[in-house]
Amino acid sequence: MTDKHMRNPELDVDPAVIDQMATADYSAGMGGVEPIPFKHIEDYTTFNAEWSEVDDDLVFHFFLTPEISARTGWRKYWEVDFPTALDPAAQEVFQATFPRLQAQFVTELNSWWLRAFGFGRISNPEVYVDALLKELDKRLEAMTLK
Repeated sequence: MTDKHMRNPELDVDPAVIDQMATADYSAGMGGVEPIPFKHIEDYTTFNAEWSEVDDDLVFHFFLTPEISARTGWRKYWEVDFPTALDPAAQEVFQATFPRLQAQFVTELNSWWLRAFGFGRISNPEVYVDALLKELDKRLEAMTLK
């Protein structure tokens, strides 16, 4: 990310692995890792997303849409514009910064990962999820229209 407040430079493990480790079920007879039940969202033209509650946190994965992937200049959009919009959108919605908000690009999946620590404890996390996705979409739309 371009902003030091949300990026954890010491995080050298794939965030998807961290999410899977957080939901591991090592009880007798089960062994292994429980898959995380992500809710998929494809309602926006600027990204696709999925989110879940993991422990007490909200975890997001963001992906390119097929339409954006087909565009010339998609790499700049995804590697520069997207994190430039994600950082202030998340900070505004959650009213928090690093270390409560941490984001990272996941090279293996060509996706962005965001974890909002402690926000899974609230009574209606969908309100925050909806607000974040709408704010992020609004910021990305404004950037692409320039």
